[in-house]
Formats: sequence, C-alpha cells, structure tokens
Amino acid sequence: MRINELWQYFISKLAASGLTLFSFCAIFSIINGLNFYSVFGLMKEVSLYNILYLYSIPCSLLIDLIVRFIPSKKRLFEILLYMACGYAYFPGLAYIRSGSSLSSEELLSSFLFAGTFGAIFAMIFYTGTRIGREKWTFQYLFGVGIPLLLLISMTIINNLKLNWVETYTSTTYEATFDLFNGSKEVPVNVRKGQTLIFEINWDTRGGSSTGQHVIKSNGTYAGMKDTIEHKSSVNIDEDGIYKIVAVGDGGLKGGFKVTWEIID
Repeated sequence: MRINELWQYFISKLAASGLTLFSFCAIFSIINGLNFYSVFGLMKEVSLYNILYLYSIPCSLLIDLIVRFIPSKKRLFEILLYMACGYAYFPGLAYIRSGSSLSSEELLSSFLFAGTFGAIFAMIFYTGTRIGREKWTFQYLFGVGIPLLLLISMTIINNLKLNWVETYTSTTYEATFDLFNGSKEVPVNVRKGQTLIFEINWDTRGGSSTGQHVIKSNGTYAGMKDTIEHKSSVNIDEDGIYKIVAVGDGGLKGGFKVTWEIID
C-alpha cells in the first residue's frame, strides 16, 4: 500500500470518528434542549474521545482485517461486527470496573440500554468509513476540523471560571464567581490513619447541580461517609495529598466554602 493510499485509509477512520462525535453532540443537544453544559459534560463523563479514538478506530482496523478473510457476504459480516463492538463496550467497561460485584441485572441493563446506544453510534461510525473513502472534503472536515473544534469547546465549557476570587486559610477554602461550570480541587496534606472531615456550603444561583468527591494521592476516588453533623468523612489509607473536589454543573453564579478538619 502506497503512502497516499495509507493516509487516505487512515484519515477515513478519523473522519468516521469525527462524524460519530458530531452526531453524538447533535443528538444529545436536541435531547437536552440545546443545553451545551450538559452535552459537553456528558462527553467528558463518558470519555467520548477515548471511546472513539482508542477503542472504535482499533476495532474498525481489526474488522477490516477479519472481513478480508470472509469469502462471501462481507458487507453483512462487517455490519454485524461493528454492531457487536458497539454493544460490547459499555457492558465490558462496567465489568472491568466492578468485576464480580457486578450483578447480572446490572450487566443486562448495561447491555440493553448503553449497549444499544453503542450499537447505534457504531453504525454511524461505519457509515462514516464508507463516506470517508470517497470525499476528501468530508475527510478533512470530520477527520480534523470538527473534532478539534469540539475538543476546544469541551475543554473551555467544562472548565469555566469567570471572575473567580478565592481565599485560602489552613482549614478553609472560599471562592466567589460570576460563572462556574466544572470542578475545583482543594488539596489537603494528610497521613495514613488520619480521618478527613469536611463540608462544602454552596450559595449559588442558576445552574443545574452541585456535587463533591475526594481524590486520593494515587488519583483514585476515596470512599466517603456521612457524619452525624451532616459532614463528609474520609479515612486516610496512604500518606500524601488528598483533594477535596467541588463540582458545579450548568453555569452557576455565587460562591462556595470548603471547611475541613483532620483527626488523628
């Protein structure tokens, strides 16, 4: 295969990913009433770029290889393989994350609902590979332009902090803002065996929701419990910096205050 043919083949896969990405944004923008905070938040939550570029493209390459050895009805087998890959992703991810603790009902639910969405978008991807083989304008528009534009938009919208003013003390963090959509990490230095107790008080208008979680020093989520004072408690199982994360969705205005204490 010559270099030009190899490039055309490769960019057709990029274009298929771009078409799927654009279709996802269009469909969920309509479903969410053009609420782009929700759409770009969902893209980040499901790691859509990772799905399309680290899972879908390798699957497509493998399917092309398999279909070469099928003697007849290649198109039918190709479509079925794309649908199978689409159905497999979310149930497979759920099983990898939860392992044996994942119930058969949860696995079936993931297959029927998330898997069906996966299969639908797999067929959009497949359609993109067919169109991308023939039209160079489609290749560069959906292979480069639209994915880059959406990536920049997603990065900006999921990290909006307008007129952000913050204040730190040894046991508090406070921020006020005119617009907040995304997350803010508050680092706390802790030692193994200690207990981190904290609360986040929000005083905001607009937006859709607020939330919180804690990230351990190794980058994983820490388990949280509620205390009788309606605060959150985290048992520290390793030395390092734990991060209290305040999450605001939908474009909030106002402020919040994080207060914490460490118990030996």
